[in-house]
Amino acid sequence: MTRFLLNTLFAGFLLHATAWAQSTETAILNRVYSTYRTARTYQDAGTVTTTHARNRNAKRERTLLQTFIDKYVPMDDKLFTSTIRFQTAYVRATDRFRFHYQKASSYHTECYTIAHQQTRTLRWQSALPKPEGIAEPTLTDALAGATGVSMSASRKIPGLLLLQPIDAGWDMQTTLDWKRLPDTQQDGADCYRLKTTRAKGKDATLYIDKKMFVIRRIDETWTDSEGTTQHIMVYKPTLNGAVPAQKLAMTDACREL
Repeated sequence: MTRFLLNTLFAGFLLHATAWAQSTETAILNRVYSTYRTARTYQDAGTVTTTHARNRNAKRERTLLQTFIDKYVPMDDKLFTSTIRFQTAYVRATDRFRFHYQKASSYHTECYTIAHQQTRTLRWQSALPKPEGIAEPTLTDALAGATGVSMSASRKIPGLLLLQPIDAGWDMQTTLDWKRLPDTQQDGADCYRLKTTRAKGKDATLYIDKKMFVIRRIDETWTDSEGTTQHIMVYKPTLNGAVPAQKLAMTDACREL
């Protein structure tokens, strides 16, 4: 009888502990969603660093010159590393929003701005210079269109702030198998870490500020026939503070950099 009682208590404890562990990730993410969806204002400045390690044995269509280079020219396995800088500003009460990113290299600078005020959304990009901007149907359409060129920076946090869905990229809320990793620090802030494996083996890890319940970093890694790619997206967020008018102006932010 005693053994049966102990076994029952132990089994109950395990079930309770498992349920608690599973609910911890959900509770953390729910706090994150609530923080962004109820934020009065939001600002960030950040970077996306992309590193691609090339699979030299991948089968691909190559020209004779490319085949010669592949075979005889020594090359580091790291095909490239690139970094873009971005900024986001948002005021919920007045429905004003601006996002821009910049990518600089030794031979050119690429820049992209999306600005929104109530029912008006404009886009600027260095590849299509137009001082007055290009009108977009909606803010979410503009952000979705910038998903690839911004390395998904236009999709991640804006997708949490805005009530309208952005039909591009991945949605944290549709991923249910987040697992908690050991806590860490990011830019001096204590953070929770949650990890998931998405479709086609794509791993994603969130660094969530324990006090503010905002995201300070997102790591994404995936491997395909070309090699392994890693995105490290770092945020420096400000929540519910005054947003300078310049950061919300319906103008090309690239001209201000």
